[in-house]
Amino acid sequence: MNRLAKLMLCIVMLGMLGCTTARSGRTQGQYMDDRAVTSRVKYKMAQSPTVSAFDIQVTTYEGVVQLSGFVEYDIQSRTAEEIATSVPEVREVRNSIQVRKESSVTSEPRANLRSP
Repeated sequence: MNRLAKLMLCIVMLGMLGCTTARSGRTQGQYMDDRAVTSRVKYKMAQSPTVSAFDIQVTTYEGVVQLSGFVEYDIQSRTAEEIATSVPEVREVRNSIQVRKESSVTSEPRANLRSP
């Protein structure tokens, strides 16, 4: 192989390596698409009076959005999921948000621990 052909082959191979990310094997385009989806979800959450975008982490992988973090009330978790689902590029939402406070509807009163 002549030197020019070898140089061209090296350039092509380096270019192909530059199109994938080291950790996930996704292309830069796929990575950027997922980042754009994450940004859209976070932006919509920031517009919501119910959800704090600072308390909820959003991660996207191949159009699947993972929500995590801690909120005070169940309605905040449900609203965050609805917001994520409303973004057109989202294929699926996995809601792992933890609610800190118990709902008064689901919590049972504690028994009186004093003896008679």
